[in-house]
Amino acid sequence: MVSASGPRVDSALADDPNRDSVEEEDPAARTLRERGPVGLYDLVWYWTSLFYYDPDKLSRWKDWERLLDSEIHTLADAAGCASKLLRQLNDPFTFLRFGKEHAWEKELSGGSFVGCGLVFYLGRNQESLLVKDSQGRPLPVQSGDGFPVVGRVIDGSPAKLAGLKQGDVLTACDRLSLNGMSHQELTSLLSGSEGMEPTITVLRDGRSWRLPLRQARVPLPIVSCRQLHGGIGYVRLESFMQESLHEDVRKALSDLDQAKALVIDLRKTPGGYSRTCTQIMSLLLREGTLWEYRDRIAGAGHRENTVKLTSAEITCESAIGDFGEYRTTKLTERQPDLSAGRPLVILIDNNTRSAPEVLTACLQDNRRAKVVGTRSFGKGIGQGAWALGERARLAVTHSHWWTPNGTWLGDGANTSFNGIRPDLLVEPACDLEFGQESDNQLKAALEILR
Repeated sequence: MVSASGPRVDSALADDPNRDSVEEEDPAARTLRERGPVGLYDLVWYWTSLFYYDPDKLSRWKDWERLLDSEIHTLADAAGCASKLLRQLNDPFTFLRFGKEHAWEKELSGGSFVGCGLVFYLGRNQESLLVKDSQGRPLPVQSGDGFPVVGRVIDGSPAKLAGLKQGDVLTACDRLSLNGMSHQELTSLLSGSEGMEPTITVLRDGRSWRLPLRQARVPLPIVSCRQLHGGIGYVRLESFMQESLHEDVRKALSDLDQAKALVIDLRKTPGGYSRTCTQIMSLLLREGTLWEYRDRIAGAGHRENTVKLTSAEITCESAIGDFGEYRTTKLTERQPDLSAGRPLVILIDNNTRSAPEVLTACLQDNRRAKVVGTRSFGKGIGQGAWALGERARLAVTHSHWWTPNGTWLGDGANTSFNGIRPDLLVEPACDLEFGQESDNQLKAALEILR
């Protein structure tokens, strides 16, 4: 999640008063051109040193500045060394995406991706913290013997057409064992290569079989809506990664203008852009404090911020602690409140993460919505993002955020877990499908609204 006024792609290296404002070369591209592959590592090292939220974790950062230069001959080498560098922070949300992984994430923000249509969720231990491998990389939900478990199969995807189901265990891909594979490795292996047809080994109810599973372009409907029995509108959001998401939500709410109450389904919804999130808040709320966050400012300590919604606009009140500077910035015009005060329920679960948690906490703390489901993921940290040339993107944890009532949700279950507590706790049925007859959490929400 990128903060409302966090670092942008050109924030760190473009502050040159002598640069040509018309013919300006992208600073990352300039560094890569001048330094070659080592330049990619340099950019990761430098921007992380400037913006990482907790400077105490950077006490030995200087030791790594030139430590791996002799190992870098190609951009792939540089990406590997940069990832090794970032793992020293023990923060899975500070990372570098390179090559195929970067291209796949860019496509996903456009509402589709190339893959087989399988979704894997992050594994948690008994303390609800992330399960990691020996290198500190998060693992997917696994079977008892360490193989990944399918969390969801996307409708219309090759995996759905092949008959795969939630709960299936995958043991191999083209005879490569998937035992102990990290979440990112697994996602990369099964996506991003259109036309490829790896052979997957599947285990279900004690029976194992192999099947070819084609990778193709899978559309991902970001927003869907319909009116349910009893005049209740249902809106499901799949992701917050699209800049135009608030426009799709606005259309959905307009389509449901005759509904007497609303259910917003954020279950299994991963993070995205907070600026998009604030626009959605203004579609559902008249006014109030939306959220608070504290971010690292290069060379100036930390900045305290409060994002507020008025009848006309969305603003951010900021205070830079080291200098005692205070200012209010207009972020954007607000959206119209299309909820019109109608009763509202938010559905969440333990994979409702980051920006969807910001939205949920805002509506809950402002007494605008009831929350139903299970406790959310607990990611009260935000990342700034930079494009490093055409083939790489760096994400750095540079902020912590709090709900309007001052609750910190945790660091993404890395070392601490809190999450949003639902007003009504409803564990999911084992055969639950979103919005279908088996959806006991949705039924509980409808009971509140009737």
